[in-house]
Amino acid sequence: MNQEAIKAYIKRKVDDSGYVRDFDGTLKTDSYSRVTLPGTCNALEGNTLGYYRKGRSDHLIVLFMGGGLSWSAESAKYCQNPETVNNAKSPALYSPGVDVMTEFATFALTKRPGILALDKENPFSDWNVAVINYVTGDFHVGCNDFPFTDADGKQRILHHQGLHDFMLAMEKIKEFFPSPDKLLICGESAGAFSVPALAERVMAAYPACTDVTVFSDSALILLDAYKTAATEVWKAPQELTAWIRTNNLSADWYERLYAEKGDSIRYLYANSYRDYLFTTFQNYVDSGSFTAHRALCDTFTPRLKAHVERLRTSCPCIHFHINDLKAAAPGAKGAEHCLLMKENFFKSVRGEAPCVKWLADAVNGKSYDVGMGLLTAERKPFWRIR
Repeated sequence: MNQEAIKAYIKRKVDDSGYVRDFDGTLKTDSYSRVTLPGTCNALEGNTLGYYRKGRSDHLIVLFMGGGLSWSAESAKYCQNPETVNNAKSPALYSPGVDVMTEFATFALTKRPGILALDKENPFSDWNVAVINYVTGDFHVGCNDFPFTDADGKQRILHHQGLHDFMLAMEKIKEFFPSPDKLLICGESAGAFSVPALAERVMAAYPACTDVTVFSDSALILLDAYKTAATEVWKAPQELTAWIRTNNLSADWYERLYAEKGDSIRYLYANSYRDYLFTTFQNYVDSGSFTAHRALCDTFTPRLKAHVERLRTSCPCIHFHINDLKAAAPGAKGAEHCLLMKENFFKSVRGEAPCVKWLADAVNGKSYDVGMGLLTAERKPFWRIR
């Protein structure tokens, strides 16, 4: 089967899922509307998309999608494509564009895509939803067209225009949802880094809304090159680059957000304690090998513990959800990467609250920690890795 036939088949699967439809001028409550955003930039070419759904309340979710990272001319060579996805010998560092594969993974690969699920058992199903796609490799904060030479020796441009795309997306979000009374700003993976970076800009669009929760689902890659990447490769705003002081970017930006907003908003962070994908990414950063075996996944736990301790110190009112849920990805040697848009969002953690309940309680003013024992004691997973 050729690539076009595969894409046609996958598009049928997406359409059959009922989750996504082309925008016809009216947002629906029973599906997500696919809206092209003119003027936006995919990493390599074309415009990107947003997904929007009308809720039955005045609450609003602004969700930053993930999709990898590029921080140099070398990393720019390795975008995700059919040859690199799930190929241990070839790194897939960032998503170059939104296509049917993206939609399939988000909306059709699982029966209940986490917080986006439409069933009534999801307490967020009556919220308005705006999904900001991510196809720029810069944590949604870049302002640069970056020249590089691809793996075939061809001169290319990587459009690190994440901030530009975000601002265009916010114009559409304001148009669709002019006056929310409750705001959840959240993101998964690369999008989780964007939450502390861009939450203030989202809040600035809704100055009358004072009931605000920010939630990062998995934002821990340690990289010494963050400062150089942000200033020279992405050319992010100085207000963000000035706060990059360590190799832990999300912690740096949470410290910035807390310095500005203090206890006036709610702060949440979630991660698995042996995140298989972040371990894979970290191994590439450290050694150049885009792989992660079981022992390597064990090394993620002390990094996460140090991250949690730093966030707790610098942002005292933050609360955590730590899980040991089995990764859904075939062949993964560690625990799940992100829960926000997956079926594992609804699964409990060793008898403690599932992420969905923990998050629903938090946005309604009842914040607490889940799974902290996974960081302080040697815990074997319930499931076996073969």
